[in-house]
Amino acid sequence: MSWQANLAYPAFPDLQALVRKTCGIPALLQRAWRPLQRAIRRAMVHGSVARGEAPARSDVDLLLVGSLSLDEAVAALAPVEACIAREVGIRLFSSEEFRHRRQAG
Repeated sequence: MSWQANLAYPAFPDLQALVRKTCGIPALLQRAWRPLQRAIRRAMVHGSVARGEAPARSDVDLLLVGSLSLDEAVAALAPVEACIAREVGIRLFSSEEFRHRRQAG
């Protein structure tokens, strides 16, 4: 049996937006930072969104490790923020900084 969304259903755009805002966030983030993937060594969603406990207006906590600038990350993720109507809070570390913090606990 195969399922398919009825694109002509009047509430389809609203349902699609709801899915994007809840369970589609990781895919949207990955697509957004794809042009910067050579500069990103690790990317992790953490906090309430990652735990599945985020209220509707909660921001998305994102940890990026690599050699990109904060300006590059913010610019790449701005369309995601607009799409999901949530702020993406970025914590950015170089690989060395991340390694040091991890070792320090």
